[in-house]
Amino acid sequence: MNYVEMLDKKLTDFAENFGIESVNLGEDFCYSPASETITYTIYWQDNDDEFISLVDEKYNADIHDWFFIFSLLHEIGHHETWDELTQEDLDNDLLLRNAIAFFDNQGLAYINLKAEHLATSWALDFIENNSEEVWKFQSECWEIMQKIYEEKGLTD
Repeated sequence: MNYVEMLDKKLTDFAENFGIESVNLGEDFCYSPASETITYTIYWQDNDDEFISLVDEKYNADIHDWFFIFSLLHEIGHHETWDELTQEDLDNDLLLRNAIAFFDNQGLAYINLKAEHLATSWALDFIENNSEEVWKFQSECWEIMQKIYEEKGLTD
């Protein structure tokens, strides 16, 4: 088993506790309600700093050190809060998401979408109520991620 497969398995084993079918490396963090799967990334995205600042400010949080696990939990939060969304909520979020995509730097509008707000709140609550477990889990994931970076020659 290579390191990416190890990380996929570790994340899937964790996410299965919430009814998620699988978690696999992709280009970004994303939850698919149709397949109940999550993709994740181990690479820093161009807008991550802005997103962290927006979440920290809006929710009075400090997620920089928790960003990887926060992002995973945010996607699990979509799964956990999906039933709280009406079809009208989903339609409105889709319409607004498409409008937001048309403009640059609309991060605040994005995190205020109902589905995004619910998932973020769920993730932050989970971290607050399970901080020792979450920190340990993130550390274990980080060790595997370091091996992936080393294999790809992405370390100093």
